Amino acid sequence: MVEPIIAPHHVIPGSPPAPTTTPMPPTASGHAGHAAVATAAETIAHHHVVHASAQGLFGLLGAVGAALAVLALAALFLRIASPRPLRASSGEGGGGWGLGGPYRYGGLKAVLRRVFLEWRERASRILGASLEAKTAREIASMLGVGAAARFAAGYEPLVYGKREPREADVDVLRRLAEESLGEAGSRGEA
Repeated sequence: MVEPIIAPHHVIPGSPPAPTTTPMPPTASGHAGHAAVATAAETIAHHHVVHASAQGLFGLLGAVGAALAVLALAALFLRIASPRPLRASSGEGGGGWGLGGPYRYGGLKAVLRRVFLEWRERASRILGASLEAKTAREIASMLGVGAAARFAAGYEPLVYGKREPREADVDVLRRLAEESLGEAGSRGEA
């Protein structure tokens, strides 16, 4: 074991104290390092290296977590700031928003969609409730009349299905819509 040589010096007021010696921690093999003892400064430096590597790993994980949080906030902001409407439009053309984005009805499907939107609006007034998020079948169930159930059963496959409706289909559904609202209205008045 080699003792470090510490030169004697005079203590000057306000100067740092003389270095002290402490044993060096063992290496991975269990033996003391290249010197048997180290100064307090060397021991502190050794601990700083060990802790710095652990802090580096946690610092890296923290930086990755912060970056993910920033990305999540940016995505949320972009979703909120999107000019795209979030619910179906009741405007002209009979379009709206589906799971795959905007959809448009053409031809007689657009006519049937407008019939449905008017039927839904009038049913909303009869029932005294907002029906904007309701399907034709749900509205028919709320109206509780046979003509409404027949309207919904005919409307949904024609508008959402692959088969193109015919003029006769439109005429039948218009009649059922009027009939269902008349029945529901007279029930509410009775």
